[in-house]
Amino acid sequence: MRLWESFPAEALVADQSQNLYIDPEKLVPVDYRGEHVATSGVLAIPRAPRGGP
Repeated sequence: MRLWESFPAEALVADQSQNLYIDPEKLVPVDYRGEHVATSGVLAIPRAPRGGP
């Protein structure tokens, strides 16, 4: 899984009546360890409309 796929568009609900911005059940944490970079968790912003960087 790629980092930008960790915050799918469906996770962004922005429902003021429920005081809910994201649905944490729809977030998909990643745990990546490479030669030059390591990251874990989810991206802090929703995925771009085009689907990736």
